[in-house]
Amino acid sequence: MIIFIIHAMMPLEIILIKNKEAVMMIIPWERTAMYNTLMAVATGVALILLVWFSQIYKKRLIHNLDGWIAAFALLGVILALTGLHMTLTWPLAKVGFPFDNIIFGEPSTAFGFILLAFTYLLIRLRNNLEKQTSLKNEQAALTNFNDSLKPLSIFITAMGLALVAIAIAGMVYQLFAAPPQEPISGMFATHPHSNHKQYQRNNQTIPNNFS
Repeated sequence: MIIFIIHAMMPLEIILIKNKEAVMMIIPWERTAMYNTLMAVATGVALILLVWFSQIYKKRLIHNLDGWIAAFALLGVILALTGLHMTLTWPLAKVGFPFDNIIFGEPSTAFGFILLAFTYLLIRLRNNLEKQTSLKNEQAALTNFNDSLKPLSIFITAMGLALVAIAIAGMVYQLFAAPPQEPISGMFATHPHSNHKQYQRNNQTIPNNFS
C-alpha cells in the first residue's frame, strides 16, 4: 500500500518517450482533478480491513458489526465516487495518461461498489443476529450470510481476471514504466525494456492536445 501511495504522489517531472528518445516532461496538474492518493489510501485500507475481518469472522470473534459497517461503507463511498468520476470523465487524459483512467478508475469503481454491497450484507447479518436468541439460530444467520456472498463472488472473480489482464497489458506495453525520479519504483526504471540512463533529458511540457 505504501508503494501505491508513493506512486500516486509522483513528482511533477517525469520521462516522456518520444521518437525513441526520452525527454523531461512537466505535468501541469492544474489542468485536471487529481485524487490518486485518496484512491490509493482507501484501496489499501479496505484490503487490510477485508483480511482482518475474514480472520475474525472465521474465529467467530465478531461481537459488534457497527464499526465494520461504518468502515466499509466509508471506503466504499470514496472508491465508488472517485472511481466512477475517473471512469466517466477521464481526467488523467488531460495530462497525457489516458490509459491510467482505465487502470485506476475502473477497478476502483468496481471495488467501491463491491464494498457497498458487502456493507449491505453486513447490515442484514447484524439485524438477523440481533433477532436470534439461540446458538442454533445464530449459526443459521451466519450460514445465510455466507450463501449471500456467493453471487457476489462471481463479479469479484471476474474483476480479478480483469486485473490480471491489466497487469499483462501493462508489462507488454510498458504502461507501468516509472521514471528514474520517482521514489522506490524509479529504482526499476531500467527494467524490463528501457534504459533511461542513456537518454538525453530536456525540459518539455505536455502538448496542448492533451488539454
